[in-house]
Amino acid sequence: MRRAILVAFCLAAGVGPSAAAEATSEAAQGLTATFHRYLGPVRAGQSDFVRIEPQGDAYRASFDLAEFVRPLETVGIALDPAELSFLAEPLADGTWRVSELKLPSPLTAHVKDQTMTYRFEGVSFDGVYDPALAAFVRFDQTIAGMTNQVAGPNNHANARYGEQHITGTGIAAEGEIGGVDLSVRQTVGAFSMDQSISMPPAGEGSPPPSQFDMAYGAESGRGEASFAGLKATRLLDLWAYVVAHIQPDAPAIGNAEIKALLTDLLPIFQQLEENGALRALKVETPAGKFGIQDLSGSMALSGIVSSSVLRASLKLGGPSLPPELVPAWATQLVPDALEIGVNVSGLNLDASARRVIGAIDASKKPWVEEAIWADAAQLAMPAGGVKLTLGPTSIHGPVLDITADGEMTLAAAERSGSFNVTVKGLDAAIELLKAAGGDPIASQALASLLLAQSWGRQASDGTTYYGIEIDNDGAVTVNGQLLRPGSEKAL
Repeated sequence: MRRAILVAFCLAAGVGPSAAAEATSEAAQGLTATFHRYLGPVRAGQSDFVRIEPQGDAYRASFDLAEFVRPLETVGIALDPAELSFLAEPLADGTWRVSELKLPSPLTAHVKDQTMTYRFEGVSFDGVYDPALAAFVRFDQTIAGMTNQVAGPNNHANARYGEQHITGTGIAAEGEIGGVDLSVRQTVGAFSMDQSISMPPAGEGSPPPSQFDMAYGAESGRGEASFAGLKATRLLDLWAYVVAHIQPDAPAIGNAEIKALLTDLLPIFQQLEENGALRALKVETPAGKFGIQDLSGSMALSGIVSSSVLRASLKLGGPSLPPELVPAWATQLVPDALEIGVNVSGLNLDASARRVIGAIDASKKPWVEEAIWADAAQLAMPAGGVKLTLGPTSIHGPVLDITADGEMTLAAAERSGSFNVTVKGLDAAIELLKAAGGDPIASQALASLLLAQSWGRQASDGTTYYGIEIDNDGAVTVNGQLLRPGSEKAL
Protein backbone atom coordinates (compact mmCIF):
# COMPACT_ATOMS: atom_id res chain seq x y z
CA MET A 1 0.00 0.00 0.00
CA ARG A 2 2.85 2.41 0.83
CA ARG A 3 4.39 1.96 -2.61
CA ALA A 4 1.02 2.30 -4.33
CA ILE A 5 0.38 5.60 -2.55
CA LEU A 6 3.84 6.88 -3.45
CA VAL A 7 3.41 5.93 -7.13
CA ALA A 8 -0.01 7.55 -7.29
CA PHE A 9 1.46 10.58 -5.56
CA CYS A 10 4.19 10.95 -8.17
CA LEU A 11 1.71 10.57 -11.02
CA ALA A 12 -0.63 13.10 -9.49
CA ALA A 13 2.24 15.55 -9.16
CA GLY A 14 2.93 15.43 -12.91
CA VAL A 15 2.22 19.12 -13.35
CA GLY A 16 3.92 21.04 -16.12
CA PRO A 17 6.63 23.68 -15.62
CA SER A 18 4.20 26.34 -16.91
CA ALA A 19 2.09 26.08 -13.73
CA ALA A 20 1.33 29.49 -12.26
CA ALA A 21 3.57 30.83 -9.51
CA GLU A 22 0.64 32.66 -7.84
CA ALA A 23 -2.22 30.90 -6.12
CA THR A 24 -5.24 31.99 -8.16
CA SER A 25 -8.54 30.40 -9.08
CA GLU A 26 -7.59 30.48 -12.76
CA ALA A 27 -4.31 28.68 -12.08
CA ALA A 28 -6.15 26.14 -9.91
CA GLN A 29 -8.40 25.33 -12.86
CA GLY A 30 -5.33 24.78 -15.02
CA LEU A 31 -3.83 22.45 -12.42
CA THR A 32 -7.10 20.53 -12.24
CA ALA A 33 -6.96 19.95 -16.00
CA THR A 34 -3.33 18.79 -15.70
CA PHE A 35 -4.18 16.28 -12.99
CA HIS A 36 -7.10 14.94 -15.04
CA ARG A 37 -4.63 14.16 -17.84
CA TYR A 38 -3.01 11.56 -15.58
CA LEU A 39 -5.96 10.54 -13.41
CA GLY A 40 -8.76 10.45 -16.00
CA PRO A 41 -11.67 12.76 -16.74
CA VAL A 42 -14.78 13.38 -14.70
CA ARG A 43 -17.15 10.50 -15.39
CA ALA A 44 -20.72 11.08 -16.50
CA GLY A 45 -23.11 11.45 -13.60
CA GLN A 46 -20.26 11.69 -11.05
CA SER A 47 -18.83 14.66 -9.20
CA ASP A 48 -15.26 15.73 -9.92
CA PHE A 49 -12.85 13.59 -7.91
CA VAL A 50 -10.08 16.21 -8.31
CA ARG A 51 -10.29 19.44 -6.32
CA ILE A 52 -7.62 22.16 -6.42
CA GLU A 53 -8.09 25.21 -4.20
CA PRO A 54 -5.84 28.25 -3.66
CA GLN A 55 -4.43 28.39 -0.14
CA GLY A 56 -2.18 31.37 0.43
CA ASP A 57 0.79 31.08 -1.95
CA ALA A 58 0.07 27.38 -2.55
CA TYR A 59 -2.70 25.03 -3.64
CA ARG A 60 -4.51 22.36 -1.66
CA ALA A 61 -4.92 19.35 -3.96
CA SER A 62 -7.53 16.77 -2.95
CA PHE A 63 -8.48 13.51 -4.66
CA ASP A 64 -11.38 11.18 -4.09
CA LEU A 65 -9.55 7.87 -4.32
CA ALA A 66 -12.77 5.87 -4.43
CA GLU A 67 -13.88 7.68 -7.57
CA PHE A 68 -10.40 7.40 -9.06
CA VAL A 69 -10.43 3.58 -8.86
CA ARG A 70 -14.08 3.20 -9.86
CA PRO A 71 -13.18 1.89 -13.37
CA LEU A 72 -11.53 -1.10 -11.64
CA GLU A 73 -14.84 -2.30 -10.22
CA THR A 74 -15.23 -4.49 -13.33
CA VAL A 75 -12.27 -6.60 -12.09
CA GLY A 76 -13.46 -6.65 -8.46
CA ILE A 77 -11.43 -3.77 -7.00
CA ALA A 78 -13.07 -0.89 -5.11
CA LEU A 79 -12.43 1.61 -2.32
CA ASP A 80 -14.76 3.03 0.30
CA PRO A 81 -15.03 6.84 0.13
CA ALA A 82 -11.53 8.16 0.85
CA GLU A 83 -9.83 11.49 0.22
CA LEU A 84 -6.09 12.07 -0.16
CA SER A 85 -4.79 15.63 -0.08
CA PHE A 86 -1.55 17.60 0.03
CA LEU A 87 -0.28 21.16 -0.27
CA ALA A 88 1.61 22.07 -3.48
CA GLU A 89 3.59 25.32 -3.49
CA PRO A 90 5.16 26.59 -6.77
CA LEU A 91 8.81 27.61 -6.36
CA ALA A 92 10.78 30.16 -8.35
CA ASP A 93 12.87 27.55 -10.20
CA GLY A 94 9.81 25.76 -11.64
CA THR A 95 9.75 23.01 -9.02
CA TRP A 96 6.97 22.40 -6.49
CA ARG A 97 7.21 21.90 -2.76
CA VAL A 98 4.78 19.19 -1.64
CA SER A 99 3.85 18.96 2.04
CA GLU A 100 1.03 18.51 4.54
CA LEU A 101 0.06 15.11 3.20
CA LYS A 102 -3.22 13.80 4.59
CA LEU A 103 -3.97 10.12 4.06
CA PRO A 104 -7.48 8.78 4.58
CA SER A 105 -7.63 6.71 7.74
CA PRO A 106 -9.16 4.23 7.74
CA LEU A 107 -8.62 3.35 4.09
CA THR A 108 -10.75 0.35 3.15
CA ALA A 109 -10.17 -1.57 -0.07
CA HIS A 110 -12.21 -4.43 -1.50
CA VAL A 111 -10.49 -6.96 -3.75
CA LYS A 112 -13.12 -9.43 -4.93
CA ASP A 113 -14.28 -11.21 -1.75
CA GLN A 114 -11.61 -9.77 0.56
CA THR A 115 -11.70 -6.52 2.52
CA MET A 116 -8.49 -4.78 3.61
CA THR A 117 -8.56 -1.90 6.08
CA TYR A 118 -5.53 0.32 6.68
CA ARG A 119 -5.13 2.81 9.51
CA PHE A 120 -2.29 5.32 9.54
CA GLU A 121 -0.80 7.18 12.50
CA GLY A 122 1.24 10.38 12.43
CA VAL A 123 1.78 10.75 8.67
CA SER A 124 4.15 13.46 7.42
CA PHE A 125 5.60 14.22 3.99
CA ASP A 126 7.84 16.98 2.68
CA GLY A 127 9.45 17.02 -0.75
CA VAL A 128 10.29 18.99 -3.87
CA TYR A 129 8.94 17.77 -7.21
CA ASP A 130 10.57 18.72 -10.53
CA PRO A 131 8.14 18.48 -13.49
CA ALA A 132 11.06 18.53 -15.94
CA LEU A 133 12.30 15.24 -14.42
CA ALA A 134 8.84 13.87 -13.53
CA ALA A 135 10.35 12.98 -10.16
CA PHE A 136 10.99 14.28 -6.66
CA VAL A 137 14.45 15.80 -6.31
CA ARG A 138 14.09 15.10 -2.59
CA PHE A 139 11.42 13.86 -0.20
CA ASP A 140 11.10 12.73 3.40
CA GLN A 141 8.10 10.70 4.60
CA THR A 142 7.27 9.27 8.00
CA ILE A 143 4.37 7.07 9.09
CA ALA A 144 4.45 6.75 12.87
CA GLY A 145 2.52 3.49 12.74
CA MET A 146 0.15 1.50 10.57
CA THR A 147 -2.27 -1.37 11.05
CA ASN A 148 -3.83 -3.60 8.42
CA GLN A 149 -6.81 -5.91 8.79
CA VAL A 150 -7.76 -8.47 6.16
CA ALA A 151 -11.12 -10.22 6.19
CA GLY A 152 -12.34 -12.77 3.68
CA PRO A 153 -14.27 -16.04 3.52
CA ASN A 154 -11.13 -18.12 4.08
CA ASN A 155 -8.57 -15.62 5.33
CA HIS A 156 -8.37 -13.33 8.37
CA ALA A 157 -5.26 -11.37 9.32
CA ASN A 158 -4.18 -8.54 11.58
CA ALA A 159 -0.88 -6.76 11.05
CA ARG A 160 0.89 -3.91 12.76
CA TYR A 161 3.88 -1.95 11.45
CA GLY A 162 6.17 0.21 13.54
CA GLU A 163 7.40 3.60 12.37
CA GLN A 164 8.29 3.77 8.68
CA HIS A 165 10.72 6.39 7.46
CA ILE A 166 11.28 6.85 3.72
CA THR A 167 13.64 9.33 2.06
CA GLY A 168 14.54 9.82 -1.58
CA THR A 169 16.47 11.96 -4.05
CA GLY A 170 16.41 12.47 -7.81
CA ILE A 171 18.81 14.18 -10.23
CA ALA A 172 19.05 14.47 -13.99
CA ALA A 173 20.91 11.49 -15.44
CA GLU A 174 23.98 12.02 -17.60
CA GLY A 175 24.54 10.47 -21.02
CA GLU A 176 22.59 10.13 -24.25
CA ILE A 177 19.69 8.22 -22.72
CA GLY A 178 19.01 10.92 -20.12
CA GLY A 179 16.18 10.36 -17.71
CA VAL A 180 16.53 10.64 -13.96
CA ASP A 181 18.67 8.94 -11.32
CA LEU A 182 16.49 8.05 -8.33
CA SER A 183 17.39 6.74 -4.90
CA VAL A 184 14.96 5.68 -2.14
CA ARG A 185 15.76 4.47 1.39
CA GLN A 186 13.34 3.00 3.92
CA THR A 187 13.46 1.82 7.51
CA VAL A 188 10.60 -0.02 9.24
CA GLY A 189 10.12 -0.65 12.94
CA ALA A 190 8.80 -3.85 14.43
CA PHE A 191 6.31 -5.72 12.26
CA SER A 192 3.91 -8.47 13.31
CA MET A 193 1.00 -10.34 11.75
CA ASP A 194 -1.46 -12.98 12.97
CA GLN A 195 -3.20 -14.93 10.23
CA SER A 196 -5.87 -17.63 10.06
CA ILE A 197 -6.48 -19.50 6.83
CA SER A 198 -9.45 -21.85 6.42
CA MET A 199 -9.34 -24.62 3.86
CA PRO A 200 -12.84 -25.04 2.39
CA PRO A 201 -14.18 -28.58 1.98
CA ALA A 202 -13.34 -30.24 -1.31
CA GLY A 203 -16.99 -31.07 -1.99
CA GLU A 204 -20.24 -32.35 -0.56
CA GLY A 205 -19.66 -34.96 2.10
CA SER A 206 -16.06 -33.86 2.64
CA PRO A 207 -14.67 -33.25 6.14
CA PRO A 208 -15.46 -29.83 7.68
CA PRO A 209 -13.13 -26.90 6.92
CA SER A 210 -9.74 -27.03 8.58
CA GLN A 211 -8.02 -23.92 9.93
CA PHE A 212 -4.34 -23.06 9.72
CA ASP A 213 -3.11 -20.42 12.17
CA MET A 214 0.26 -18.74 11.99
CA ALA A 215 2.01 -15.63 13.25
CA TYR A 216 5.12 -13.94 11.96
CA GLY A 217 7.03 -10.76 12.44
CA ALA A 218 10.39 -9.03 12.56
CA GLU A 219 12.19 -6.71 14.96
CA SER A 220 13.08 -4.22 12.22
CA GLY A 221 13.69 -3.91 8.50
CA ARG A 222 15.41 -1.67 5.98
CA GLY A 223 15.53 -1.34 2.22
CA GLU A 224 17.17 0.73 -0.50
CA ALA A 225 16.38 1.04 -4.19
CA SER A 226 17.93 3.12 -6.95
CA PHE A 227 17.30 3.69 -10.65
CA ALA A 228 19.90 5.03 -13.04
CA GLY A 229 18.53 6.72 -16.16
CA LEU A 230 14.85 6.03 -15.49
CA LYS A 231 12.73 7.44 -18.33
CA ALA A 232 10.17 8.93 -15.96
CA THR A 233 8.79 11.53 -18.40
CA ARG A 234 8.27 8.82 -21.05
CA LEU A 235 6.44 6.69 -18.49
CA LEU A 236 4.13 9.62 -17.73
CA ASP A 237 3.47 10.11 -21.45
CA LEU A 238 2.54 6.45 -21.80
CA TRP A 239 0.35 6.63 -18.69
CA ALA A 240 -1.49 9.71 -19.97
CA TYR A 241 -2.10 8.07 -23.36
CA VAL A 242 -3.53 4.93 -21.79
CA VAL A 243 -5.73 6.93 -19.38
CA ALA A 244 -7.12 8.98 -22.28
CA HIS A 245 -7.98 5.88 -24.32
CA ILE A 246 -9.61 3.64 -21.73
CA GLN A 247 -12.45 6.02 -20.99
CA PRO A 248 -16.01 5.39 -22.26
CA ASP A 249 -16.45 6.62 -25.85
CA ALA A 250 -12.70 7.33 -26.12
CA PRO A 251 -10.95 6.78 -29.48
CA ALA A 252 -9.42 3.36 -29.98
CA ILE A 253 -5.78 2.87 -29.13
CA GLY A 254 -3.77 3.26 -32.32
CA ASN A 255 -1.19 0.60 -33.12
CA ALA A 256 1.35 3.09 -34.47
CA GLU A 257 0.93 5.38 -31.47
CA ILE A 258 1.22 2.75 -28.77
CA LYS A 259 4.18 1.10 -30.53
CA ALA A 260 5.98 4.45 -30.76
CA LEU A 261 5.37 5.19 -27.08
CA LEU A 262 6.63 1.78 -26.00
CA THR A 263 9.66 1.91 -28.30
CA ASP A 264 10.62 5.38 -27.05
CA LEU A 265 10.47 4.00 -23.53
CA LEU A 266 13.28 1.48 -24.13
CA PRO A 267 15.48 0.67 -22.29
CA ILE A 268 13.20 2.11 -19.51
CA PHE A 269 16.24 2.51 -17.22
CA GLN A 270 19.97 1.90 -17.34
CA GLN A 271 20.30 0.13 -14.01
CA LEU A 272 18.09 -0.93 -11.12
CA GLU A 273 19.56 -1.90 -7.75
CA GLU A 274 17.74 -3.04 -4.63
CA ASN A 275 18.81 -4.38 -1.28
CA GLY A 276 17.04 -5.04 1.98
CA ALA A 277 17.34 -6.74 5.33
CA LEU A 278 15.20 -8.03 8.19
CA ARG A 279 16.29 -8.41 11.78
CA ALA A 280 15.02 -11.14 14.11
CA LEU A 281 12.45 -12.74 11.82
CA LYS A 282 10.14 -15.18 13.62
CA VAL A 283 7.39 -17.47 12.34
CA GLU A 284 5.03 -19.49 14.55
CA THR A 285 3.17 -22.38 12.91
CA PRO A 286 1.40 -25.52 14.14
CA ALA A 287 4.70 -27.31 13.48
CA GLY A 288 6.56 -25.03 15.90
CA LYS A 289 8.58 -21.81 15.95
CA PHE A 290 11.05 -20.93 13.21
CA GLY A 291 13.39 -17.97 13.12
CA ILE A 292 16.23 -16.20 11.36
CA GLN A 293 18.33 -13.68 13.24
CA ASP A 294 19.53 -11.81 10.14
CA LEU A 295 18.14 -12.03 6.60
CA SER A 296 19.33 -9.84 3.74
CA GLY A 297 19.29 -9.83 -0.04
CA SER A 298 20.17 -7.72 -3.03
CA MET A 299 19.33 -7.52 -6.72
CA ALA A 300 20.78 -5.54 -9.63
CA LEU A 301 19.32 -5.48 -13.13
CA SER A 302 20.33 -3.62 -16.26
CA GLY A 303 17.63 -2.11 -18.46
CA ILE A 304 16.06 -3.74 -21.51
CA VAL A 305 19.29 -3.76 -23.51
CA SER A 306 21.05 -6.10 -25.92
CA SER A 307 23.25 -7.60 -23.21
CA SER A 308 21.31 -7.54 -19.95
CA VAL A 309 22.86 -8.50 -16.63
CA LEU A 310 21.11 -9.74 -13.49
CA ARG A 311 22.86 -10.14 -10.14
CA ALA A 312 21.15 -11.51 -7.04
CA SER A 313 22.29 -12.54 -3.59
CA LEU A 314 20.75 -13.86 -0.39
CA LYS A 315 22.27 -14.14 3.09
CA LEU A 316 20.86 -15.51 6.32
CA GLY A 317 22.38 -16.00 9.72
CA GLY A 318 21.24 -17.53 12.96
CA PRO A 319 18.42 -19.80 11.78
CA SER A 320 16.42 -21.62 14.45
CA LEU A 321 14.13 -24.62 14.10
CA PRO A 322 11.56 -26.17 16.44
CA PRO A 323 13.38 -28.59 18.78
CA GLU A 324 10.83 -31.29 18.03
CA LEU A 325 11.85 -31.23 14.35
CA VAL A 326 15.59 -31.63 14.98
CA PRO A 327 16.77 -34.94 16.48
CA ALA A 328 19.61 -34.68 19.00
CA TRP A 329 22.09 -36.22 16.56
CA ALA A 330 21.29 -33.53 13.94
CA THR A 331 21.69 -30.39 16.05
CA GLN A 332 25.33 -29.88 15.02
CA LEU A 333 24.51 -30.50 11.36
CA VAL A 334 22.02 -27.61 11.14
CA PRO A 335 23.67 -24.67 9.30
CA ASP A 336 24.06 -21.38 11.18
CA ALA A 337 24.74 -19.25 8.09
CA LEU A 338 23.94 -19.38 4.37
CA GLU A 339 25.02 -17.20 1.45
CA ILE A 340 23.96 -17.55 -2.20
CA GLY A 341 25.08 -15.38 -5.11
CA VAL A 342 23.96 -15.77 -8.74
CA ASN A 343 24.79 -13.65 -11.80
CA VAL A 344 23.16 -14.03 -15.22
CA SER A 345 24.60 -12.15 -18.19
CA GLY A 346 24.10 -11.98 -21.94
CA LEU A 347 20.30 -11.91 -22.28
CA ASN A 348 19.19 -9.88 -25.32
CA LEU A 349 16.11 -8.29 -23.76
CA ASP A 350 16.13 -5.45 -26.29
CA ALA A 351 15.53 -7.76 -29.27
CA SER A 352 12.89 -9.65 -27.30
CA ALA A 353 11.01 -6.47 -26.33
CA ARG A 354 11.10 -5.03 -29.85
CA ARG A 355 9.72 -8.28 -31.26
CA VAL A 356 6.72 -8.07 -28.92
CA ILE A 357 6.15 -4.35 -29.48
CA GLY A 358 6.33 -4.77 -33.26
CA ALA A 359 3.64 -7.47 -33.17
CA ILE A 360 1.10 -5.49 -31.13
CA ASP A 361 -2.40 -5.28 -32.59
CA ALA A 362 -4.56 -3.27 -30.19
CA SER A 363 -7.72 -4.26 -32.06
CA LYS A 364 -7.35 -7.85 -30.87
CA LYS A 365 -7.52 -9.55 -27.48
CA PRO A 366 -4.89 -10.31 -26.45
CA TRP A 367 -2.83 -7.66 -28.18
CA VAL A 368 0.05 -10.09 -28.79
CA GLU A 369 -0.42 -13.66 -30.03
CA GLU A 370 1.02 -16.45 -27.92
CA ALA A 371 3.41 -17.53 -30.70
CA ILE A 372 5.04 -14.08 -30.63
CA TRP A 373 5.96 -14.52 -26.98
CA ALA A 374 7.69 -17.78 -27.89
CA ASP A 375 9.65 -16.00 -30.63
CA ALA A 376 10.60 -13.26 -28.18
CA ALA A 377 11.88 -15.82 -25.67
CA GLN A 378 14.14 -17.31 -28.34
CA LEU A 379 15.45 -13.88 -29.34
CA ALA A 380 16.36 -13.21 -25.70
CA MET A 381 18.81 -16.12 -25.88
CA PRO A 382 21.79 -15.08 -28.06
CA ALA A 383 23.61 -17.57 -30.25
CA GLY A 384 26.52 -17.76 -27.83
CA GLY A 385 24.23 -18.52 -24.92
CA VAL A 386 23.70 -16.94 -21.53
CA LYS A 387 26.33 -17.17 -18.83
CA LEU A 388 25.29 -18.23 -15.33
CA THR A 389 27.88 -17.45 -12.66
CA LEU A 390 27.72 -18.80 -9.13
CA GLY A 391 28.97 -15.95 -6.97
CA PRO A 392 29.87 -16.17 -3.28
CA THR A 393 27.94 -19.26 -2.19
CA SER A 394 28.47 -21.06 1.09
CA ILE A 395 26.84 -23.01 3.89
CA HIS A 396 28.41 -22.74 7.34
CA GLY A 397 27.64 -24.86 10.37
CA PRO A 398 29.18 -26.15 13.59
CA VAL A 399 30.52 -29.19 11.73
CA LEU A 400 30.08 -28.83 7.96
CA ASP A 401 31.45 -25.89 6.00
CA ILE A 402 30.69 -25.88 2.24
CA THR A 403 31.72 -23.28 -0.36
CA ALA A 404 31.10 -23.27 -4.12
CA ASP A 405 31.88 -21.15 -7.16
CA GLY A 406 31.92 -21.55 -10.94
CA GLU A 407 30.07 -20.67 -14.10
CA MET A 408 27.97 -22.26 -16.81
CA THR A 409 27.00 -21.27 -20.35
CA LEU A 410 23.40 -22.04 -21.29
CA ALA A 411 22.76 -22.11 -25.04
CA ALA A 412 19.71 -23.23 -26.98
CA ALA A 413 21.12 -26.63 -27.88
CA GLU A 414 23.87 -27.23 -25.35
CA ARG A 415 25.31 -26.26 -21.99
CA SER A 416 28.78 -26.37 -20.52
CA GLY A 417 30.54 -25.17 -17.41
CA SER A 418 32.70 -25.92 -14.41
CA PHE A 419 32.23 -25.59 -10.66
CA ASN A 420 34.47 -25.99 -7.64
CA VAL A 421 33.07 -27.21 -4.33
CA THR A 422 35.03 -27.30 -1.09
CA VAL A 423 33.78 -29.21 1.97
CA LYS A 424 35.26 -29.05 5.45
CA GLY A 425 34.12 -31.31 8.27
CA LEU A 426 32.88 -34.17 6.09
CA ASP A 427 34.58 -36.84 8.24
CA ALA A 428 33.15 -35.38 11.45
CA ALA A 429 29.65 -35.27 9.94
CA ILE A 430 29.91 -38.91 8.90
CA GLU A 431 30.93 -39.91 12.45
CA LEU A 432 27.93 -38.04 13.88
CA LEU A 433 25.59 -39.92 11.55
CA LYS A 434 27.19 -43.25 12.40
CA ALA A 435 26.50 -42.55 16.08
CA ALA A 436 22.82 -41.76 15.43
CA GLY A 437 21.73 -45.21 16.55
CA GLY A 438 20.08 -46.49 13.38
CA ASP A 439 17.69 -43.57 12.87
CA PRO A 440 16.32 -44.12 9.32
CA ILE A 441 16.75 -40.46 8.35
CA ALA A 442 20.32 -40.50 9.64
CA SER A 443 20.98 -43.72 7.69
CA GLN A 444 19.83 -42.12 4.45
CA ALA A 445 21.94 -39.04 5.10
CA LEU A 446 24.94 -41.22 5.96
CA ALA A 447 24.64 -43.12 2.67
CA SER A 448 24.56 -39.84 0.76
CA LEU A 449 27.63 -38.46 2.55
CA LEU A 450 29.60 -41.68 2.07
CA LEU A 451 28.86 -41.57 -1.65
CA ALA A 452 29.88 -37.91 -1.80
CA GLN A 453 33.09 -38.74 0.09
CA SER A 454 33.97 -41.41 -2.44
CA TRP A 455 33.87 -38.87 -5.28
CA GLY A 456 35.91 -36.25 -3.44
CA ARG A 457 39.64 -35.48 -3.40
CA GLN A 458 40.81 -35.07 0.17
CA ALA A 459 43.70 -32.87 1.24
CA SER A 460 46.00 -33.53 4.19
CA ASP A 461 44.04 -31.12 6.41
CA GLY A 462 40.82 -33.09 5.85
CA THR A 463 39.29 -30.65 3.33
CA THR A 464 37.45 -32.39 0.48
CA TYR A 465 37.51 -30.89 -3.02
CA TYR A 466 35.20 -31.48 -5.97
CA GLY A 467 36.00 -30.25 -9.46
CA ILE A 468 32.80 -30.57 -11.50
CA GLU A 469 32.93 -30.32 -15.31
CA ILE A 470 29.91 -30.23 -17.64
CA ASP A 471 30.66 -30.79 -21.34
CA ASN A 472 28.67 -29.58 -24.33
CA ASP A 473 27.16 -33.04 -24.80
CA GLY A 474 25.87 -33.09 -21.22
CA ALA A 475 28.55 -35.34 -19.78
CA VAL A 476 29.33 -34.63 -16.12
CA THR A 477 32.63 -35.51 -14.46
CA VAL A 478 33.68 -35.05 -10.83
CA ASN A 479 37.41 -34.88 -10.21
CA GLY A 480 37.95 -36.51 -13.62
CA GLN A 481 35.55 -39.40 -12.94
CA LEU A 482 32.54 -39.77 -15.21
CA LEU A 483 29.38 -39.25 -13.17
CA ARG A 484 26.94 -39.03 -16.08
CA PRO A 485 27.64 -39.81 -19.72
CA GLY A 486 26.86 -37.32 -22.46
CA SER A 487 23.90 -37.67 -24.79
CA GLU A 488 25.97 -39.29 -27.57
CA LYS A 489 27.68 -41.68 -25.17
CA ALA A 490 24.36 -42.58 -23.59
CA LEU A 491 23.15 -43.84 -26.96
